[in-house]
Amino acid sequence: MREAFAVWLSIAIACLALALIGCGYMLTVVLILARRLRVPPECARSYSAVTILKPLHGAESGLYENLASFWAQDYPSPV
Repeated sequence: MREAFAVWLSIAIACLALALIGCGYMLTVVLILARRLRVPPECARSYSAVTILKPLHGAESGLYENLASFWAQDYPSPV
């Protein structure tokens, strides 16, 4: 009888330890995410330069207007 109780007690302690480890992990993740979400990302503040490639083939109608539209873009970095 005592041996069966000792086995069940050790299983209960192991389950409790695993549950506490899981709760600690979840608390750590929540704290890290809260800290990261509080600071706005750096990439939203700066824009990188881009290159626009326009495939050309033959005499296209409206070619000048199509090419001019690329220079009229409102992009905050060099195009």
